Amino acid sequence: MVILDCPATLGNLNDVALAVATHMLILVELSPKSLTGANVLLSWYRGACKKLRLNPQPQILGFVPTKYDSGEAAQRDLLGQLPEMLSPLKIKCYPHIRYSCEFSNASGKGIPLHLHRSTHKAIKDLHPICQELSTILQEDKGDNQRTK
Repeated sequence: MVILDCPATLGNLNDVALAVATHMLILVELSPKSLTGANVLLSWYRGACKKLRLNPQPQILGFVPTKYDSGEAAQRDLLGQLPEMLSPLKIKCYPHIRYSCEFSNASGKGIPLHLHRSTHKAIKDLHPICQELSTILQEDKGDNQRTK
């Protein structure tokens, strides 16, 4: 699985990651600039899959809205619009991850949030996403073992 955090730098390293991935999860901030970057990323994905002749193409599992601040009207509006924008593309919109400076603090120390602040309430935002991804990967692993 490859997790791309928009806006991403799209270059050779991303091509390599895409070539070996079976699944792709796209993180996106709820801002017009980030959503535009996500659209660029989807265009890159289609072009790179074709250029690299990937068969099958990595499955896009969905978008995860990140750094969500419910106090910002623009973010609330974009969060409401995102599922509608993704629906025609048959791309899932996962539940949002709330904004917390503790993500940056943990990243600055080089550790995940659950090790930095084990009781932080933003950790709970990640649970349903992790559960679903784990289930998908386990199902795919079982399918691959049955086809061998």
